[in-house]
Parts: sequence; C-alpha cells; structure tokens
Amino acid sequence: MSEYDIEHSHGMHVVHDGPRQAPPLLLIHGSGASGGFWGPVVPALAGHHHVIRVDLPGCGQSPPAPSYDVPAQAGQVAALLDDLGLRHVAAAGHSSGGYVATALAEQRPDLVGSLALISSGPSLDALLRQPFTLRVLLAPPLGPLLWSRRSDAMIRKGIRATVVRPATLARNRTRVVPTLTVYQVLDRPDEVLDDGRLKYVPAAVAEGWRWALANIIKAGRTPEVTAQRYALFERRKAFVNELEEAGVPVVAGTDGGDVPFVVPGFSLHDELVNLVRSGLSPLRALRAATLEPARLLGLDDSIGTVAPGKAADLVVLDADPLADIRNTTRIHTVVTRGRVISMEQRARMLAEIESAAAA
Repeated sequence: MSEYDIEHSHGMHVVHDGPRQAPPLLLIHGSGASGGFWGPVVPALAGHHHVIRVDLPGCGQSPPAPSYDVPAQAGQVAALLDDLGLRHVAAAGHSSGGYVATALAEQRPDLVGSLALISSGPSLDALLRQPFTLRVLLAPPLGPLLWSRRSDAMIRKGIRATVVRPATLARNRTRVVPTLTVYQVLDRPDEVLDDGRLKYVPAAVAEGWRWALANIIKAGRTPEVTAQRYALFERRKAFVNELEEAGVPVVAGTDGGDVPFVVPGFSLHDELVNLVRSGLSPLRALRAATLEPARLLGLDDSIGTVAPGKAADLVVLDADPLADIRNTTRIHTVVTRGRVISMEQRARMLAEIESAAAA
C-alpha cells in the first residue's frame, strides 16, 4: 500500500498507511488539527499497523457538518470502520479527539479493542462511579445551591473518592504524560520568554500567541491568583515526583502548538528540564522521551534505545545530559531514519523554516 492511500467516507477525509492486513490503529486528532497532525509518528507505526487517520468533520480536508456533536462524530467514525470491515481496533485520540475515541468505545465496544487517550480523558464517571458526595454537589436542583456553600473538605472528599491513586496506576502500567511545559505557560505566564524561537512559527500564529498571552492567559490576574497559580505549578511538579516514586511510567510530551509559546520540537527540551526539576533523574527524564514512548506504542523492539538492529533515530550531543539535562540542546548531529544530518545541514533547514514562517 502506498504511504498515502486516500479516500473520503461518511463526510471525512481518510488516509491509510501500512499494510491492510496488519492490526488496525485509528488515530483521531484534536481541536483545530487534522490527520496530518500524526504525520511524524506514522512511519514508525505503519511498519506494524494498518494506520487509519481521519480528518474529523470541518477539519483538514473534510467538509463542514451540520453538527459537531461528539457522539455524532463517533457515529461517523464507527460507520467508516464498519465499511472497512474492521473490529477490535486500537483507537488513539489526542486532546478533544480523545472524547470522540471514548464515545466510539462507548457506542461500539465491538469496534474498539484498546483505547489510548493523549492529553485528554473521559468524564470522571465514564470509568468510575461518582461517590454520593460528588453526585450531590454536581446534580440539580440541590447541586447549584450546595455549590455556593461548598467547603474545601467537601470537595476534597469527593475528589479523593474518585481519583485513582499512583499505586493503582503503577500496578496497571498506566503511563502519564504531564505536559508540564504547557502548565508552566498557563500557571506562570510571567516566566514566558520571547527567546527567538517564534521566528520558526508562522508570523500570524506568533502574533496570535502574543495576543493570547496578554489578553487571555494574563488577563485579570490579581496578585492572589498569581500566587495561587504559582503554587499550583509546584504541586503539579510534586505530583509528577509522586508518580515517579510510585513506579508510574512518565512519558515526556508537550501538546506543542495548542498553547502559546510552546513551540514544537524546542519545547520537548523544556519538558525534560521540568521533569528533572520535578524530581526525576536526568536518566529517567531521557527515558521518558525515548524508551517509555516506544513502550507505550508497542515499538520498543525497534525504537527507544540505541542497539544493533534497531532504527537509527538518535542525536549526538556535545555535552553530557546526565550531568545537566539542558545539554540535550547542545546537538552536534542528528540521525533519523538512517540519514545523517550534520550541524550545517540542520542550520540550513532551520533557515528555510524561518524564511517560510516569515512569508
């Protein structure tokens, strides 16, 4: 099968990669994106899977739809899978695409064999029964009345009864992608630096990010709120450390592109720094960006570590990242898909990206 086996089905643009007889893997993008979002990981996946990428209605090359209701979108995806004769599909959803994937699994459990949610999750009651206290706080008519009289103790009791403990996550080998770099922007926008990376982002996008930072993220923040969000980010990092100590596999990710100043590629290095500041050793942080993602995707037999017979995807650094995790930015040479990219070649590539972004 060609890399781009394209069709239109049930109002959606669909791209197939990999052999049709391989285990099916459905990839559902998030808000404002398209199936092309998954492009960087498709080559690694298509060797072992029949990869199906959809442009949800109104996104990418799919036409607008009368309704963007999540169950309706899930129904369209189900109809596509029915037409393809597929069952027990591994479905992966990113951001709001996770809601479509979850709805698909709820509507048609015969179609979905496994579910992966990336930077998204179902409602609390999708997998766990809500405790009585939380149900009362949320449900009308008493909920709105009681909510105004809520106490921290009431809220904590409801949440504690619902949230899974790190030990349970570790026992189930559930992997967590903290995306601390995203929350650093949202919780501590005053720390955001316009350090030159935006020259690699389309000019209109960069301008929009600057506007959003000033007029949405920073807007209306009192000193009290600023202090609360500062403390919240510290709690986020402490929770990552709790996950690490409990043996929960942590995966490095950034949700790059969805939040202002989180520049794809560059932001992964920021995430590694945040993981180390959360308590992970530099080695564990590096594993979170290499071996653990490979294990998550079931591809650790071919990627994730440097070993004979594995794919030649690696970087050569000019300094030891185990001594200082920031040394991951001191890149000398890149090897990707067996191709060596020198420092000079990389400089030319970045210059071309900069030129295209300014156009």
